[in-house]
Amino acid sequence: MSLVERLVASLTAIITLAAGVAGLALVSGWNGMPWLFDLVAAARGPARLEMGLAALLLVGLALYLLLQVWQRERPPDSLRQTTQLGDVSISLRAVESLVYRAAQQVKGISDVDVEVAAAGEELHIDLSLLVVPDLRVPDVTREVQERVEAYVRETVGVPVNRVSVEVRNIARESRSRVE
Repeated sequence: MSLVERLVASLTAIITLAAGVAGLALVSGWNGMPWLFDLVAAARGPARLEMGLAALLLVGLALYLLLQVWQRERPPDSLRQTTQLGDVSISLRAVESLVYRAAQQVKGISDVDVEVAAAGEELHIDLSLLVVPDLRVPDVTREVQERVEAYVRETVGVPVNRVSVEVRNIARESRSRVE
């Protein structure tokens, strides 16, 4: 939602909120301003219950509208594609599983943490790796990037915009015990 749309919706919500609060005040005994005498008479007469319910509805509607307008948009949790046969939705969790599988297949990777985010029609993939010792880290990370990008592009059919790799640590050598 653009800034202008948010401002218009906010102004509408504030006006609705003011009308609802004024209605509740009239129903609860406020005398109002001279030009509101007719409204006061209606609010205190036989239509008091209906007027109170309408005012309460206006207050609730205005608060809901304000919350919706200024609520931050959540990033999508799935990829949506339209095909000739209908819509396809692939969860980002499923893509994370594919990325994990592809990264684990690279020699020299001990552990992988994956985060996938959708950016329009493209994917951003962030990997945090635990690499085994005695291998060239730049070679391992480049192979991870290439394999993950190709595997996701081929499997999911969505372009990968970025594959960021962080080597969080070098794994300890596992020494086998001889007894």
